[in-house]
Amino acid sequence: MLQKFIAFMIAPLLLLPLGYYISKKINIGTSLAPAEKNVQPFKQDDVKVLPQEIAADAKNIQSPIELKLPEKKVVEKKAAKKSYPKDSLAAITEQADKKKEPPEEVVKLNLTLTRHDKKMAVINGKLVREGDQFEDNKVEKIERTKVLLKDKKGEKWLIME
Repeated sequence: MLQKFIAFMIAPLLLLPLGYYISKKINIGTSLAPAEKNVQPFKQDDVKVLPQEIAADAKNIQSPIELKLPEKKVVEKKAAKKSYPKDSLAAITEQADKKKEPPEEVVKLNLTLTRHDKKMAVINGKLVREGDQFEDNKVEKIERTKVLLKDKKGEKWLIME
C-alpha cells in the first residue's frame, strides 16, 4: 500500500521533465495560410503618412437634422413680466433677519429604564444617566415616566408620551 502511494507521488515528478524534453525535440511548426505568408514580411517603414488636410468643402457641410430654437420674442415677453425688487437687498435681508427667531429645540423623552441602582433614559435618541450632561442641561433625576433636566434658566421635567 505504501509502495503504491510512493509510486503515485514520484511518477509526476519523473514524467514532467520527460514530457518537457520530448516537447523540445519535436518541431511543431506554425502553419500559415498563403495570404498570411504574404503579410508576414511586411515592414512599417514601407507606409507613408501624408499630412492631413481639411477639405475646402468641409465648411459648407450642414447637418441633415434641422433643430429649431424657440423664438426670441417668447423669451423677451417672459423677462418683461419679471422685474427687480424696488427695495434694496440690505433692507430685505434685515427684515428677514428680524422675522427669524431661533427655533426652540424640541426635547423628547423616548424611554426610561429604572432598576435598583441603575437609572437610564433615552432623550432625543441619546442614552443618559443621572448626573450626565445632555446638551446644555444636567440630568438631575430619572423616574419611571419622567426626567428632571436642570440648566441655568431653571428646572424642566420631561414627561414620556
